[in-house]
Amino acid sequence: MMSNTKMKRNIFFAAVAVILAGTAVYGAGLPDKTDRQAEKTETEAPDNADRKKAEELYLQYEEYDSNDESEKAVECLRQAAELGHDKAQALYAYTCMTEDRIDEAIKWYRAAAAQGNTMAPTLLGRIYFEEEQKMNMKEAARWFRKGAEQGKTFAQRMYGICCFEGYGVTQDRAEAVKWFRKAAEQFIPDSEALYMLGVCYRDGLGVEQDRAEAAKWFRKGAGHTDDYNAYGLGVCYMEGYGVEQDMKEAVKWFLKAAEQDLPYAQCALGICYAHGLGVTEDPAKAGDYFKKAMAGSAKYSSKGLPERAENGDHEAQYWLGVCYEEGRGVRQDDTMAVAWLQAAEQENDRAQVALARLALNAGDRDSAERWLRKAAKRDNPSAKKLLAELFPEKEAGEKEDASAQPRTAEIGATVKRLVSALRPVDQETLDTESVEWLRKAAEQGDPKAQCALGVVCLKHYGGAEGKAEADKWFAKAIDGLREAAENGDPEAQTLLSGCYGEGNGVKQDQTLSLIWLRKAAEQGFARAQFGLALMYFAEDKDMKEADKWFRKAAENGESAAEGFMERHFPDPEVE
Repeated sequence: MMSNTKMKRNIFFAAVAVILAGTAVYGAGLPDKTDRQAEKTETEAPDNADRKKAEELYLQYEEYDSNDESEKAVECLRQAAELGHDKAQALYAYTCMTEDRIDEAIKWYRAAAAQGNTMAPTLLGRIYFEEEQKMNMKEAARWFRKGAEQGKTFAQRMYGICCFEGYGVTQDRAEAVKWFRKAAEQFIPDSEALYMLGVCYRDGLGVEQDRAEAAKWFRKGAGHTDDYNAYGLGVCYMEGYGVEQDMKEAVKWFLKAAEQDLPYAQCALGICYAHGLGVTEDPAKAGDYFKKAMAGSAKYSSKGLPERAENGDHEAQYWLGVCYEEGRGVRQDDTMAVAWLQAAEQENDRAQVALARLALNAGDRDSAERWLRKAAKRDNPSAKKLLAELFPEKEAGEKEDASAQPRTAEIGATVKRLVSALRPVDQETLDTESVEWLRKAAEQGDPKAQCALGVVCLKHYGGAEGKAEADKWFAKAIDGLREAAENGDPEAQTLLSGCYGEGNGVKQDQTLSLIWLRKAAEQGFARAQFGLALMYFAEDKDMKEADKWFRKAAENGESAAEGFMERHFPDPEVE
């Protein structure tokens, strides 16, 4: 049976073959010698005699191909490629891809690209972005950029994604918006670029927030029978983002997206049917939609909410948090609900409103107000309405009380030693003086110091006595550590992640460990970024994410990450 990856590759390259045959211009736009040397390809532009022979071979290829004489056609294509025919090189590379000769394909795409073939850079980018054995985000971004600069719509969108996520380049969402816009404004717009442009305007990512503009871009894409844009427009109607809130209209667009098995839309419809929002309440339908959202779709190779959430998809994290909050498709669990919603909240004001709802249910009005003010600052209509209803006596501006600020160890001269002592807890030795300062901070109630001391006892003292001492400090640390983590302290989030990962002071839970580690990493905490990269790499979950987080950690000064990248994500050998 053909693998899923190979099937998707063959579908894509089959379409590309038609484009290559119809649009590439032989010998057009040849780069100068300096550019060819920079690509380090061995294939030079043909001389006049070779050019004539190559063109004859290419015409023979077209004749054989039209008569379904595939072996003769491929042989003519190979000979024309060897004589420097750029269109033949690109098409022969495609043939190599269909036969799983990926190294050979890369060689010929590079040769074609060196001669100015405008499809080859985009296809090289796709290989480095998707093929597991050749995955290299730095190379993918480099080639996508070349294709984008040549006006290729797919490359413009993909280079935008590289900039948006930080794949192979430094994350730059303003640059991402620039390329999404180029792809969205093409004569035949790229639907995913339309969606990403809408997301950027909706959430103020790389551009000033403008939800009316977001709805405009979603609507343009939704008109092209596109699941993501239909979903995006549905969210606008559900929340009142840039349009009048209208649940019937929201359901209409969610249904359109759900027909393509998009799990976000399925989950949204589940909520609508569960609560009778825009439709007649129907628990059975709601259950069916939640089940589909969790499972994903084999037909469209679409991952379900849990897998998407674990891979850092903020939209999936939000919906999964809502599912845990209500016990829809999963067992009801407020702890998991809060964790997933907090993972999403930095880029999702709906998650902030949901966190406020959970806080209110727990009787914590201060935390509820804090989350609502964060959401209101990001122009969330529901948050503004709830603030006016629940806190009418207070000003509408954001107000953070002291309890909402990340906790800091108020221990005078020990602070510097505490910070230095936290970093080497995984090393073989820890000097006695640092341990003593760590103990003093722990005894004064600092949860990070208590956690770090627990790690020291566990890893450096050993035995039953060391474990008992470690358990004591973990037990003391966990509540304060969780509070600091929930209030945004990345170091506390990283330590809490370690506690969940090892089962120190809490029940072991790898999902919660991942959530807190990612939360810290997304705030730019280098140690968390390196740890997250290692997690993705070791479990072979997502090499794109591993590469991305190694790169971010290295950019933020984690020297071990740079060394790891050099060993495991080297630049490919060029021909």
